[in-house]
Amino acid sequence: MILEATGKKFWFLKYLGAYTVQKGSKDIITSLNYTAELLADPNNLVLIFPQGTLYSNFADDIHFQGGLAKILKHAAGMFQTVFSITFVENMQFKKPSATINLKIADRDYQSVEELQKDYQLYYQVIKLAQSKNVV
Repeated sequence: MILEATGKKFWFLKYLGAYTVQKGSKDIITSLNYTAELLADPNNLVLIFPQGTLYSNFADDIHFQGGLAKILKHAAGMFQTVFSITFVENMQFKKPSATINLKIADRDYQSVEELQKDYQLYYQVIKLAQSKNVV
């Protein structure tokens, strides 16, 4: 689930199953409910960009959008949260490389603030480790 503007910029994501939401539209509620319903089935995998856009490797703070609160409320406790952080590196090798870091969250989240706080802590640790590996 990604913002419509991001979907247009990275059009190839639709071939990976991405669907877009338009911030501020009436249809966003339908999309958020659909996402929560997908999470209710343990056979589904839903990737959410809760920040609404893709950030640069140099970003310090990642801010989540409010739609995630509706998903958390509607699908409470029916899914497992996995943090994902990807860094694309162009300097160390001739071809760009991507380092993907995954961490299973150790609790169920009741609020976006809690989720964002834990994600931000993990992001800072991984970013620091990534910068040490590059230099």
